[in-house]
Formats: sequence, C-alpha cells, structure tokens
Amino acid sequence: MVFSKTVKSKVKKEVKELRKILKKGDITRSEFNAELKSLKKFLK
Repeated sequence: MVFSKTVKSKVKKEVKELRKILKKGDITRSEFNAELKSLKKFLK
C-alpha cells in the first residue's frame, strides 16, 4: 500500500499546482476540471 500513498501525495501536489495555474488564469475552469478528472482516475 506504500505505492498508493506516494501516488496520492503526487496527485495532491498536482492539484495544488493546477489551482495556482487556475488562479493566474492560465487555464479555463473546464480545462482544470478535465485535469482533475484524469488525476482522480489515478486515485482509484
């Protein structure tokens, strides 16, 4: 189960980065949501 922990922390980092980008306005809300969806697939 160690693997899933590292994946989860990586995904959390990715989400943080995405939020920063979204705040800057570099990506649209729909692009952000699409990225989140693909990241959530990794968590399953």
